[in-house]
Amino acid sequence: MNKFYLLVPGTRLLKNLVSETDERVQIYKNVFDELMQQFRDGAAGDTLVVVHRIWEGVKDLGKPFLT
Repeated sequence: MNKFYLLVPGTRLLKNLVSETDERVQIYKNVFDELMQQFRDGAAGDTLVVVHRIWEGVKDLGKPFLT
Protein backbone atom coordinates (compact mmCIF):
# COMPACT_ATOMS: atom_id res chain seq x y z
CA MET A 1 0.00 0.00 0.00
CA ASN A 2 1.28 3.45 -0.85
CA LYS A 3 2.31 5.59 2.15
CA PHE A 4 0.50 8.58 0.66
CA TYR A 5 -2.83 6.78 0.98
CA LEU A 6 -2.10 6.12 4.65
CA LEU A 7 -1.40 9.79 5.32
CA VAL A 8 -4.48 11.22 3.59
CA PRO A 9 -7.74 9.42 4.39
CA GLY A 10 -10.19 9.19 1.48
CA THR A 11 -7.47 9.67 -1.15
CA ARG A 12 -8.01 6.21 -2.56
CA LEU A 13 -11.73 6.91 -2.87
CA LEU A 14 -10.98 10.22 -4.61
CA LYS A 15 -8.52 8.52 -6.97
CA ASN A 16 -11.11 5.86 -7.85
CA LEU A 17 -13.80 8.47 -8.47
CA VAL A 18 -11.52 10.46 -10.78
CA SER A 19 -10.55 7.26 -12.60
CA GLU A 20 -14.20 6.25 -13.05
CA THR A 21 -15.06 9.75 -14.26
CA ASP A 22 -12.22 9.68 -16.80
CA GLU A 23 -13.40 6.30 -18.08
CA ARG A 24 -17.01 7.53 -18.38
CA VAL A 25 -15.90 10.66 -20.26
CA GLN A 26 -13.83 8.53 -22.64
CA ILE A 27 -16.82 6.25 -23.31
CA TYR A 28 -19.03 9.25 -24.13
CA LYS A 29 -16.30 10.75 -26.30
CA ASN A 30 -15.96 7.50 -28.27
CA VAL A 31 -19.74 7.29 -28.80
CA PHE A 32 -19.86 10.92 -29.92
CA ASP A 33 -16.98 10.35 -32.35
CA GLU A 34 -18.80 7.34 -33.83
CA LEU A 35 -22.02 9.34 -34.23
CA MET A 36 -20.13 12.16 -35.93
CA GLN A 37 -18.54 9.72 -38.36
CA GLN A 38 -21.92 8.15 -39.13
CA PHE A 39 -23.33 11.64 -39.74
CA ARG A 40 -20.47 12.49 -42.10
CA ASP A 41 -20.84 9.22 -43.98
CA GLY A 42 -24.61 9.69 -44.27
CA ALA A 43 -24.27 13.30 -45.34
CA ALA A 44 -21.83 12.28 -48.09
CA GLY A 45 -24.23 9.59 -49.28
CA ASP A 46 -27.17 12.00 -49.24
CA THR A 47 -25.14 14.53 -51.24
CA LEU A 48 -24.40 11.93 -53.91
CA VAL A 49 -28.10 11.08 -54.21
CA VAL A 50 -29.08 14.75 -54.51
CA VAL A 51 -26.41 15.43 -57.14
CA HIS A 52 -27.53 12.39 -59.12
CA ARG A 53 -31.17 13.52 -59.03
CA ILE A 54 -30.24 17.05 -60.11
CA TRP A 55 -28.11 15.65 -62.94
CA GLU A 56 -30.99 13.48 -64.15
CA GLY A 57 -33.28 16.53 -64.04
CA VAL A 58 -30.83 18.63 -66.04
CA LYS A 59 -30.52 15.88 -68.66
CA ASP A 60 -34.32 15.73 -68.90
CA LEU A 61 -34.48 19.49 -69.52
CA GLY A 62 -32.55 19.04 -72.76
CA LYS A 63 -34.74 16.24 -74.17
CA PRO A 64 -37.55 18.40 -75.64
CA PHE A 65 -35.03 20.39 -77.64
CA LEU A 66 -33.28 17.29 -79.00
CA THR A 67 -36.38 15.59 -80.39
